Amino acid sequence: MPTIAKVLQARIADVARWTIFDSLAVIFESSERADPLIEEAFQGFALEEGDAPIPVECYFMRKPSGTAGENSASARLATKYRRRPIQELGLSGY
Repeated sequence: MPTIAKVLQARIADVARWTIFDSLAVIFESSERADPLIEEAFQGFALEEGDAPIPVECYFMRKPSGTAGENSASARLATKYRRRPIQELGLSGY
């Protein structure tokens, strides 16, 4: 998990170099086994623009029970996220 987390963090930082934004929300599909590993790997993950820190928040999205298909949470998030504040999505953060 630490290696995958470092690759993902590097990719996020790479995208951040050519994207204008003032905060970042990273959303993971919740998994009983992986949640603690993700929390540990992303603890302290930060971005800066110049000397100014960019707020980074991480969230877990639970897959509803009885949902078929591995991309259901992603599709649900894409549908719900369109121009809505992150606080309205019903995600649990850490």
